[in-house]
Amino acid sequence: MNCAEAVPEKITSLLRKYPRGLPVKEIADGINMNRMSVARHLDVMRSAGRLDMIQFGHAKIYSLSNRIPLSELLDYSSDCIIILNQSKRLIYANKNFLVFSGKKETEIKGKCYTDVLGDFFDSEYLKSKISGLAEGAECSGKFIVAKKCTNDFYNLRIIKTVLPDGNQGYTVFFADNYNPGTGSEDYLALNRMYENLLGLYEDPVFLMENTGLICYANHSCRNAFGYMPEDLKMKNISMLMPPGESIIDRIDSGDFEKRRKIGNREFLLLKSQRFICKNGNSINLSVFIDKIYSESKKCRIYQAVCRKVAF
Repeated sequence: MNCAEAVPEKITSLLRKYPRGLPVKEIADGINMNRMSVARHLDVMRSAGRLDMIQFGHAKIYSLSNRIPLSELLDYSSDCIIILNQSKRLIYANKNFLVFSGKKETEIKGKCYTDVLGDFFDSEYLKSKISGLAEGAECSGKFIVAKKCTNDFYNLRIIKTVLPDGNQGYTVFFADNYNPGTGSEDYLALNRMYENLLGLYEDPVFLMENTGLICYANHSCRNAFGYMPEDLKMKNISMLMPPGESIIDRIDSGDFEKRRKIGNREFLLLKSQRFICKNGNSINLSVFIDKIYSESKKCRIYQAVCRKVAF
């Protein structure tokens, strides 16, 4: 236990013996610490809701708070919740997240969030969201979690948080009450259709979200790139491209050769895109993009077909 965690624990243990509270000097004497240092810890613990303070004249009397601890409140939430420290390592997970992940808190506490969440979805997506907090205090988004061969839709919300030690952290909420509507029905129907019809298709075929997250890859990807479909699912398609290159960036920037729109579908052609195979070799392929919009405009799906010869 580091100093930032040890001092609050010492203060808490001491105040348990004095339910009516103690002034700063007696707390400092009781844990053998400098008075000014103890005062800073007391202020942080009070801000975090762990202590109450009553002032009598010039004296400040601190006692343990009778409020319900935050951790207990979070355990009553229906959301999956984790708290990350300033280094983006997990310091708390509520009961719902432990059930969701199938892990014990001792197995994941102190680990980087990418190690904890990488089994369920593309951690690059979370990286981009946390990076986006630099200019704001909160961000949100939607993503698909792949677990036990099924796809569940979740809302994501990340909030900057002041931790009990006074440092900045992040609280990450995963809410499974997202109702995707027509867009998700379209996605699931397409995924089933691909499994049935395109499993033996000769060209590599991907089904992607508009972030580049691969939701489906057919078996031809093994011959073309050396990856099994399950190795690609829930990864970003940029993993198959040279550093700094992305199909999604090309689409968003208008870097494509042909464009045609029919109803709620838009067709694009990228005549040449370099892919990096699992063995390190590179190949150039034409990529045909079918952008599919739902009637509700809430979901956008990219179908990508890769071919060796452009036409």
